[in-house]
Amino acid sequence: MVGDELRIYYGGRLYRHGPYSGPDKGPERGGIGFAMVPRDRFVAMEASFDGGEIVTKPLLIKGSTLHLNARGHFGQIIVEVLDEQGKTVATSRPIQRDALDVPVEWQERPHFTSPVVLRFKLENAQLFAIWASE
Repeated sequence: MVGDELRIYYGGRLYRHGPYSGPDKGPERGGIGFAMVPRDRFVAMEASFDGGEIVTKPLLIKGSTLHLNARGHFGQIIVEVLDEQGKTVATSRPIQRDALDVPVEWQERPHFTSPVVLRFKLENAQLFAIWASE
């Protein structure tokens, strides 16, 4: 980790592993490569312009602020908090940003005192990670 990037250095070669001396062995060349991935962005749940939903199992959220690592700058993500009966008790303002840490802003503030279900409504967006903080 360097700042908000995961840096990966790797080696590669253009020839077969030894011992091998066949006619298609090729020239013995190699190199070192470098790849970079923004923090926590190996895998995403995503939806196209047609939209999609992600619904969690009941979660006990320890904290008062929900954060997303998300990309929604050409679409949007809306987060809903559902109670144990499946009723929506809070809805977020649309998230239309690309950022590693997006604090969710609510139209009405949810209380995370008991287990809740989170429903993420995505339109042309990607959700990489969620977490809570105080």
